[in-house]
Amino acid sequence: MKPEEARFLRLIVLVALVAIVLWQLVIIPLEYLTTERNLIFIKVANSTKTLILMGIVLFFSFITSKLPKLFNYKLMQIFISLLFFLTLIAGNRYNHFYSQLQKYPKIYSKTPTWTIQGGQIKIEGKNFGPAQVAGQVLLNDDQLTIKKWSDNLIVAQQPVLGKFGPANLVVINYFNNQSNPVQHHIKDPAEL
Repeated sequence: MKPEEARFLRLIVLVALVAIVLWQLVIIPLEYLTTERNLIFIKVANSTKTLILMGIVLFFSFITSKLPKLFNYKLMQIFISLLFFLTLIAGNRYNHFYSQLQKYPKIYSKTPTWTIQGGQIKIEGKNFGPAQVAGQVLLNDDQLTIKKWSDNLIVAQQPVLGKFGPANLVVINYFNNQSNPVQHHIKDPAEL
């Protein structure tokens, strides 16, 4: 193998390792923050993830080809190896954390924004659980009547409560885990 070919092969391996490290330590946590924690997006499309990974690879290919004399190659190999090892550990911890996270229901949307007594509420999200082990839907501390239940859709009916105004709507699944609270308004029929 010619020296240029060996250098090119080492460069490809180095760029691939950097891309994997950045994927595990930056992109996956950002995806968690935007989809699970802050509910900005429901899901990041796989095509978007692929484009991000390709962008990372191209970016580091450009940098490593333009700045070869600034870094000691052996020191860079050791640094990337350590980052790769850290990535494996972080990826393992994140996978365990993510599997535990799947036990918690998430409400992405509900319609309508308000109801009167007897009105139906459609709740969309994930991790609600299967229909055969349905949980509960609560409006403050009052339980709603379940009309339809699936892992990502619930239709519930508001009972006659006699209480009006803003309320927190939550889903409790069969693990007894509570979802994120969502604001709902109970209107007095006399106001309509």
